Parts: sequence; structure tokens; C-alpha cells
Amino acid sequence: MVERRSRMAKIYALCIAIAVIFIAALLRFPDPTDQAWPRSDAKASPSAEKRDLPASSVLRIDPRAGHTPAVTAPAKAAPAVHPVIAQLRSRTGWAPLYQRLVAGPPTPESLYAQAEIYNRCAQRPPDPARPKLATIRGQPNFEQRLAAYDKTSTDPCEGLSLGEFSKQEFERLLNAAAAAGDVRAQAWQLRQQVFEASSGRPGGGQIITDDQVEAMRRMLASGDPGVVRELQGILSSTVSDGSWRIGGIDERLDERALFASLGLVACDQGLPCGSDSRQLLQECSINGYCAATNVYDHMFFYESSPNQAQLMDRYRRAFDQAIASGDLSSLRIVREPLPPGRQYMFGSSGGRP
Repeated sequence: MVERRSRMAKIYALCIAIAVIFIAALLRFPDPTDQAWPRSDAKASPSAEKRDLPASSVLRIDPRAGHTPAVTAPAKAAPAVHPVIAQLRSRTGWAPLYQRLVAGPPTPESLYAQAEIYNRCAQRPPDPARPKLATIRGQPNFEQRLAAYDKTSTDPCEGLSLGEFSKQEFERLLNAAAAAGDVRAQAWQLRQQVFEASSGRPGGGQIITDDQVEAMRRMLASGDPGVVRELQGILSSTVSDGSWRIGGIDERLDERALFASLGLVACDQGLPCGSDSRQLLQECSINGYCAATNVYDHMFFYESSPNQAQLMDRYRRAFDQAIASGDLSSLRIVREPLPPGRQYMFGSSGGRP
């Protein structure tokens, strides 16, 4: 009996020793699948969050799962959007707004809004780029494109009769707004000056003086998204005798990425860029690009390569930080030879004729 108990005790001791060794092995060598595929409910370690992704990761992007990136710099204190400008951007009630502005005092905002409404509502030939329903009917996402088409077809000019569009009248209204101190109209004036000085010259590229660069700094410091959109084209087009730089980025700014990034900077400064923004609705109805729910995801997914998207984000952060600080002194042109064959020319995103 004693011998039997002794054998059982040895067996128990052996089992306990094996269990201890097994547990120690588990602790020493964790399951490799846990390393490759961390549990979704586990919080990622700092090193995992910073892990670089391979270029092929772009194949797994779903724009419908996106979210609006956070603003890259705290916004500086700025006055609220003027009620006239807010109603102008809402694209509603333009007829009573216009009548009220014409009858009221000629403030900078009033004169600018009159010019914008005239630009949008005076009669012009039909836009050939506007899609016809027959061209999108039967497409896989026809219903979604039709809904976007209907929203973009809403006419803010209903009730207005401003006659045939006149370029001279439009310029008269914008020049009056600029003279009254409207920074958006002043940005339009500067853009016109650069265009006229650069148009038709041999060799290509824009001619931009140092005084005009200083004027752009002052205008951008206002933080107005309309200014950003107005200057977007001349900031992004090739300069005849140099290239743009901004704080923290010492190399030549890529023109295509710069143009796209400034569109996102305008979003950061308050331009409507959500699912009902006119840009997204037009892209959906015309091109069928309907998956993105904000302009950020649309630009990163539909309009850029991975390399360009990274440049866009760098440029966006640099401009946001400069505008937030109110100090645009780091925005400058480095005077240097234009690389052979390099020339990009962009128009304004402000919808000007």
C-alpha cells in the first residue's frame, strides 16, 4: 500500500513538472499568429501604430470607410463668416439677397457678393461639360449619380434676370469690391495681373514679382477659403524663373500635388467639403466617382497616386500651420532656372470665366 502511494506521488509530481514546463514555453514563445494578426479589440502598441506599410497596401483602400482628417493646425482666432458671404456659399435665396444688396450700402462683402451672383446667374451658353441623363442612364450606380445630378441642378438663380453675361460688367463689380477692401476680390485682381503679364510670352511659366508674393502672403493670412481657392492656380503653376517653397520643406514643391493640397487647405479653412459639397456631387454625377464621403477622401483616392498623396499631406500641413500662425513669411519663390520641359499651368478653382 505504501509502495503504491509512493508511485502515485511520483506520477503526480511528474505531471506537475510537465505542466509547469508547458506553461513556461507558452510564455516564452507566444503564438506567432497573434503577432501577425493582432486581435481587433486589442490596443495597438506604439511601435505597431508607427509601422510602415508596403506600397501594395493601396489595394485594400475602401473610400467608403474614410473619415475627414483632423485639421492639421489649431485655427487662429478669426471673425465669423459674414452673413452675406455665408448665404452666398449656401447657394440659396440669391434673388432676395441680390435685391437687398443692390439697395443697401456698398460694403466690401456686398460688392463681392453682387459680383459673384452676377458671374453665376447672368445668361451664358449651355455648359457642354454638363452630363446628359442619357449618358449616365444604365450605369451600375445610376441612381446615385442621378441623385447627385438633381442636387447640382438646383438653381440658386431662380427669380433673377441679369441679362447676358458681360466680362466688363463682372470686372467692374469685382474691381469695386477690391477697392472697398474685400480680400477675395483683391486675390482675383492679383491673379488677373499675373495672367496678363505671363500670357503669350515665350519660354512659358508665370511671371510673379516679389511684391506680388508679399501680397499673396497678406491675403492668405486672412484665412479666408475663398482666397485660397482664388490663388490656388497661380501658386501651383510653374514659375518662369523659380519655384515655391514653404516652411519646413526645402525642395521644389511639386505643382500637381500643390494644386490638390491647396484645395484641402480651403476645406480646412471652412469651405464646405462634405458629402453634399458641390465638388463631390459633380464628380459623382459626371464621372461616377461616388464612393468618397468628403473631398479629402475623394482627392486621396480618386485624384492622386500614393506618392502624390503623401506630398499633398505635407504641403497641406505646412500651409495650415502658416495660416494658423498668421505668418506666411516662409512662403517664398526661390529664383532658379526652370528645368527643361517642366511646365504646369492651372486655372482658378473659384469658377471664374
